[in-house]
Amino acid sequence: MLDDRKQAIFSAIIAEHIKNGRPVGSTQLVAEHALDVSSATVRNELSELEEQGYLTQPHTSAGRIPSEKGWRYYLDNLLPEAKLSSAEQKFLSSELVRAERDGFSPIKALAKGLAELSREAVMVGFGPHDVYYTGLQNLFRQPEFESLEQVCNISAIIDHLDEAMAKVFDQEMKQEVEIFIGQDNPFGQDCSAVCTTIELDKSEPGILGILGPFRLDYSSNIARLKLARSLLTT
Repeated sequence: MLDDRKQAIFSAIIAEHIKNGRPVGSTQLVAEHALDVSSATVRNELSELEEQGYLTQPHTSAGRIPSEKGWRYYLDNLLPEAKLSSAEQKFLSSELVRAERDGFSPIKALAKGLAELSREAVMVGFGPHDVYYTGLQNLFRQPEFESLEQVCNISAIIDHLDEAMAKVFDQEMKQEVEIFIGQDNPFGQDCSAVCTTIELDKSEPGILGILGPFRLDYSSNIARLKLARSLLTT
């Protein structure tokens, strides 16, 4: 476990990186977060966090970003529980009502609504090799996928989305919402996904998931998936 000061600094880096997708430096942390320590102290702590494997430093930047180990620490120890605003709740509920009124697929309508709220890609697994997805433009707008190489990588993930979804169907989802990152992510180690099971009919469940970069806003998107799941079961 990290000590209190390192944990405060690491949490601040997570918050900044989720917000803007860029490497975070000590000056920015001191200026924007009430850490009550000097820039020199923050720099020393950042160096230690990097040595311990929680942070990594891109070659082209003086700032740092969380490593896969860092993200796992955050998800296991620091992830806050988010509560959706009444506006988001009403929006998703209205999307479902509108779809049922107009004869559209309620699950696809919710997927489009989730993509709009999350600004990420959303996928629905109706079966191991039957996948619907929406919001891909949201992925390609992320700073993590600005390079041609990353665009090719994420495009390959989309081209094989049915194979990745089949792996999720093969796993036993132990939590109401499961998080997949890094090497354990069937959708690719350069991105992350949060998924939940949904009711399609009495005999076969489906999968609803949000796909994005490592710096996904996990708390908010977990809350969104939980709401979507409850709307589909009521």
